[in-house]
Amino acid sequence: TWRDGRRSVLLYIASLPSGFLLYPGLLLMVLGLVFGALLVEGPVVLRGVRFDVHTLLFCSAAVLLGFQLIAYSVAVRFLMVTARLLPPHLGFPAWIVNMRFEHGLAAGLVLILMGLGGVLRLLRIWGAESFADLDPFMTMRIAIPSATAITLGLQVAFAALFLSLAKWPARTRGQG
Repeated sequence: TWRDGRRSVLLYIASLPSGFLLYPGLLLMVLGLVFGALLVEGPVVLRGVRFDVHTLLFCSAAVLLGFQLIAYSVAVRFLMVTARLLPPHLGFPAWIVNMRFEHGLAAGLVLILMGLGGVLRLLRIWGAESFADLDPFMTMRIAIPSATAITLGLQVAFAALFLSLAKWPARTRGQG
């Protein structure tokens, strides 16, 4: 039936090697961070091609998508091992298993505060210009990383919450 086929496809996807989502996510995140950091300073010209704030926006998207892939990879692997559909992976980082919700919440709050710091900086710049039009190429170098930090902070906090909730049955089953 359709329902059985859907379940089989989901099991196949969940049983893919742990690197299926993890490595592309890491690659996207690292490339987005590296190129984004270069573009925050100013435009970059490579072989006559000018990369500017438009590219910075796509670097931001790469960071956010990369984190989502990493979080999904960790969550899927953890859930499959917890459900005993996959054997425990010896290479699964112990810090992920031992991570507490408070750690993820703290990391998320730090990112959110960094992003809000950028927002406050933009508000000061705007106020200094009597709230008139600003140069978008200058302001977007602050706005894009700030929005990315706020969004990533929320994603980190919610990923930590999800993983903490996913661990709950494993903890209660071990105590019972």
